[in-house]
Order: sequence, then C-alpha cells, then structure tokens
Amino acid sequence: MTKIHVIMEAPGRGRFSERVATWVLEYLSAHGSFDVQVVDLRDYPLAFFDQAPAGFILRDYPNKDVARLGRKLDEADGFVVLTAEYTTDIRPC
Repeated sequence: MTKIHVIMEAPGRGRFSERVATWVLEYLSAHGSFDVQVVDLRDYPLAFFDQAPAGFILRDYPNKDVARLGRKLDEADGFVVLTAEYTTDIRPC
C-alpha cells in the first residue's frame, strides 16, 4: 500500500490547515489505495532558517529535530503539503 503523508503547516494563530487536513485524510483514505498519515509541523520544533545542511549532503542534518522530521518523511512514498496563503489587501487611495 502506498504511504502518503499529509504535511500541515507550522503553528500559527488561526491556521486553517487542520480543517483541510481532515478533508484530505478522509478523501485519500476512502480511495482505499493509500496508507495516509498526518504530519503536523507543530510536533517538530524546527528553527526558522536556522542553518543550511552542512555541505548539502543528503541526510546530514544540522540538529536532532530536523533529523527526526527527516526520518518521518523518509517513511512516505508521497506527500500532500498544506500551506497557508497570505494576501495583502491593496486598495487605491
């Protein structure tokens, strides 16, 4: 069975991805061909642009939290990434 991770955005006030993740999880699970799991970035305390991987070597992670997320992502055959959309309301004066 194909394993799909539904990756939810990092925590923020009023994030909407939890609602979308519920729908995506139900939709993909009903298909019957996928083992679906939600990966909530809230559970992985990653530093914001902390540092680049050393020498950009695959799986040479800069810290244990990034390594833990990397191991989780390695389990999947595919991903659905849910991100926020930010807009600005620009109006003429």
